[in-house]
Formats: sequence, structure tokens, C-alpha cells
Amino acid sequence: MATEVEGGPELTGHADADQLEQLLINLVKNAVDAAQETGGRVWIHWDIGPSGQLEICVEDEGPGLPDTGNLFVPFFTTKPTGSGIGLVLCRQIAEGHGGTGHRADPGVGGSSWLGGVRLRSVAWPLSLS
Repeated sequence: MATEVEGGPELTGHADADQLEQLLINLVKNAVDAAQETGGRVWIHWDIGPSGQLEICVEDEGPGLPDTGNLFVPFFTTKPTGSGIGLVLCRQIAEGHGGTGHRADPGVGGSSWLGGVRLRSVAWPLSLS
């Protein structure tokens, strides 16, 4: 499934590129799994939030989640072959970079994950080291 990158501003910052890559892998994989159930789409965009954090958002047009109460509980999964660590790890990576990670409610159906990551020495254009 194609994933659309809507993008955002170019910037440079110091962060753990391997961890941010893992964060994106987990989020995009979850979004693709959900969107495949409905034939919907997946897209990624980012911006600089009001507090100066890089805000990364991965959204999908999947069926949505009926209950999000256990979303960040380690080893809880709604997938037959899931491990229950993907979103927990994403939140931990975001917090390890001075940010947060949470599900943002996009409205009817679908899902959206919004994570703030504070990058040191933010400038233009983006390259992670």
C-alpha cells in the first residue's frame, strides 16, 4: 500500500535516527494494517508545534479503534499476531526525545497518532544525526 508523505517544513536537529526510524516503521505498519481493512489511505505529515517540538502525525482511514483504553498498555494487542509493544515503544521513543506520543481522535473512523519530539539545535533543512 502506498503511503502518502504530505510533509512539512524542512529542519535540522540532533536526534537518534535509528529510534525515529523505528517509531515511523511501527506507526506506518499499524496504519497500513488498519487502512487495508477498509481500502483507505495512509499519510504522514509533520510541523513545528507551539512549544518548538517537531510534531509527527501518521494518519489512516482504517476502521478506527472501538476502545483505546489499553492502547499504550504493554503487550495488549487487538491483532491476532500482534506483540503489543509497537505503540508503547513509539511513546517511549518520543518521551526519550523530550516529547510525548498519543492517539489523536480524527473523528469518525480512522486513526491518528500524534507525537511530539524535541530536537536539539533545530535549524533548516532536516537531517538527523
